[in-house]
Amino acid sequence: LVVSSFGTVGIFWSIFSLGGFLGVCIHLGFMTQLTEYPAIGGLLGAVSIWSAVLGSPLSGAILVFEMTQNIQLLLPCLFVGFLANAFRRQLKIPVLV
Repeated sequence: LVVSSFGTVGIFWSIFSLGGFLGVCIHLGFMTQLTEYPAIGGLLGAVSIWSAVLGSPLSGAILVFEMTQNIQLLLPCLFVGFLANAFRRQLKIPVLV
């Protein structure tokens, strides 16, 4: 119902899923010593791409918290989201929306 009622949800979820895929690939390629769960890398990648493209790191972190109900992921997601948003601002790239 939510996906069919809003027209731009398709853009939002595709950005989120592409970021998740990128996060899992980076985790499996470089950071397997940090944690053994690639889903954490996927969620962090999803928040970072969400924040860089849409310019809203807080909503990306809250979205991950709502999906997982894990308060321990909120702070790393906020950190990665604000870092990606600052990187986008340094490059002077406008947000999508």
